[in-house]
Order: sequence, then structure tokens, then C-alpha cells
Amino acid sequence: MTFERWIDRPGRDVRACVLSRPYEFASPFGGEPFVLLLVVVDPTVTPAERDVVSDQIVGSGCRYVCATAHECSEWDDSVDMSDIARDPEFQPQPETFVMTSWHDGDPLADVVDFAFDCTNFAGNVFTRYLVAFVGDDPKAWGECQALVRRRGDQPPTK
Repeated sequence: MTFERWIDRPGRDVRACVLSRPYEFASPFGGEPFVLLLVVVDPTVTPAERDVVSDQIVGSGCRYVCATAHECSEWDDSVDMSDIARDPEFQPQPETFVMTSWHDGDPLADVVDFAFDCTNFAGNVFTRYLVAFVGDDPKAWGECQALVRRRGDQPPTK
């Protein structure tokens, strides 16, 4: 998996990647907490593939997943189930809990704004962001990159 750096400045590190078959997820942040904007553009992803990737997301240090595009609510549910399942008592720990949201039909600009403005929670103020496309869509990549870079010019929210 190759990561492209979209923004690199104090208080904001944004990277992007494309996941392709066989679908696997890794973080470029070495286990440090981050927000994931998951843009699902491949309509052929199977539930089993989604569950494997969700488990990898939960184990990566991700603390917030904003899922958008194709079957984003199923991705939201899958990440939630992976997060719950990693504790034998089915009680996610507050220090590793992964918050999720799904944005079905929302304009990409609104989802990008949400990812930067509304993902800090319970004392967590994030400075690392990953935009991961499930499947390859150069048009969506370009649109998202422009939106993220526009937002990257603004100071982080607290």
C-alpha cells in the first residue's frame, strides 16, 4: 500500500491511499491515533472483505471512521462490530474506542468538513487523518484531494 501525503504541517498530517484487491488496510501512523475518511467506490466488495478490513482498521490505532459512498452504513456497522468484538466482555475500552459515522448521499465536501470539524471527542484532538479509498476512482480522488487541501489551509478545530 502506498500513501500519498496531502498535507504536512504542524498540527495537521493528512495522507491518502487506495485499497485494492485483495483488500487490506494499514495505517501510515505507526499505531498513533488518527481519523479515517473511508470513501467506498468499489460496489463489488463482499461482506467478508469488509469485515477483514474493518478488523484491520480497528487494530490500527484509528479512533474515528467517517464512511461515505457505496454501502457506507454497512461499513459503519462492520467497524462497530469489530470494535466491540475485540473485548471478551464486548465492552470497548474508552482509550481505544473507535467512533464511527456514515454519510450516505452526503456531498463529499460536507463529509470532508465533518471529518475535520466533528471528529474530536472525549478529550481526543486529532492531528492525523487518512483518506482511504476502497477501490480506485481517479475522479473521486481528485475531488477529495482538492477539498482536503482547501480544508488543510484552515487551523485544526479544538
